[in-house]
Amino acid sequence: MDKISGQEVLMTILQPKKLWQETDRWSEGIGKSVMYKCQGDGKVGLGPTHEEMLTDIIRNYIQSFEDLPVYIYQIQTKFRREPRARSGLLRGREFDMKDLYSFHSSESDFKKYYEKVKKAYFKIFKRCGLKPIIT
Repeated sequence: MDKISGQEVLMTILQPKKLWQETDRWSEGIGKSVMYKCQGDGKVGLGPTHEEMLTDIIRNYIQSFEDLPVYIYQIQTKFRREPRARSGLLRGREFDMKDLYSFHSSESDFKKYYEKVKKAYFKIFKRCGLKPIIT
């Protein structure tokens, strides 16, 4: 990801309720996960994903289209209350996941970057001896 201009970050696992309420996803996402009450009225939950957190960071960083594009990735522990959680590769409640988020000034720029990302993943898969299947 570094070779395609990605900037690595590590965001907090604990995420504030107020960010998730902005997107109406508290009750369907993090609110169904594990929640904690902080001092005062604050509630936080263990993050099932980081879209809300990163969007909050980016909206405070981007002041103009000239600040774009921005490419951010992380490898982070996620928590989800899966209905049929079991051991193994799928349906676990705690797992590590790599996320890549990109922000662009135009759809054409996004499409160009998407192709770069696809090529980067194909290289990674090839190094691991995996043959990707595009569906």
